[in-house]
Amino acid sequence: MLETLNERFLRYALGVFSVSWAIYHFYVGYGAATFAASVTGHYSFVFAEYAEYFGFASALYLFAAYEILSGTRRLIPIIFTLYVINSLLLFFAFKVSGPLLNQPLPPSSIVIPAAILNIILIILTTLLWLKIIYRD
Repeated sequence: MLETLNERFLRYALGVFSVSWAIYHFYVGYGAATFAASVTGHYSFVFAEYAEYFGFASALYLFAAYEILSGTRRLIPIIFTLYVINSLLLFFAFKVSGPLLNQPLPPSSIVIPAAILNIILIILTTLLWLKIIYRD
C-alpha cells in the first residue's frame, strides 16, 4: 500500500486518540455506571447496563484503532459513523433524558475530555477519509 507521509501521520494520530478514548471510557464507565445505579435505585441491572455499554464502546474504539493503524480503507466510513453517533449520544445525553435515568445527565468535568476527544476523532477521521478519497 502506497501512502503519503501525511496519511501515515493521520493514521498514527487517529489510532492514538482512538486508544486514548477507549482507555478514558474504561475509567469513566465505572463512575457513570455507579452514578446511574444510585440515581435509579436499581443497582445491579442499571450498573450492568451502563458498564456493558461503556465496555462495548471501548472495545469498538480499540478495534477502530487497530483497523486504522493497520492501513484499512474500506472501514473508514463506518468508523467515522461510529465516532459521530457516539458524539451525538454524548451531547444529547445532557439535553434530553439519559437512557434508564429519565432525566438529563448533570454537567460534569469528566465530560469535557470525552467531548474534546470526540471532536478530535471526527476531524481526524474526516481528514483521513478525504485524503483516501482524493488520493485515488
